Amino acid sequence: MLTLVEGQKQVKAQIRDLHISLDKRSQDIQRRARGLEDKVDGVSKEVKDLTTRLANLEEKVLTEAKTTVPKHNHAAPVFTIRETDPRVIWDEEESRADQERATRLTTGTRER
Repeated sequence: MLTLVEGQKQVKAQIRDLHISLDKRSQDIQRRARGLEDKVDGVSKEVKDLTTRLANLEEKVLTEAKTTVPKHNHAAPVFTIRETDPRVIWDEEESRADQERATRLTTGTRER
């Protein structure tokens, strides 16, 4: 009987040790969770601050763009050639040839 009582004491001691280790583990997990919550709160605050700064910068850019738009009193050209258009090829020789043709047509000289 003595061994049975000793065995029960050992089992109770092991159960007590397991409870202690579980409590320590639980406290460790809770501490880590609080740390992560603090980090998330910090990141959330930073994101909120950055979002506010971005909105302020966008508003500033819009107001500056409105105030710096030049106001023209003359009419816009009816037809413009964009240099980036690959279909339009223009050089000085073509320009001179066009002017010569126009001069010939107005002076009565025929083209050859």
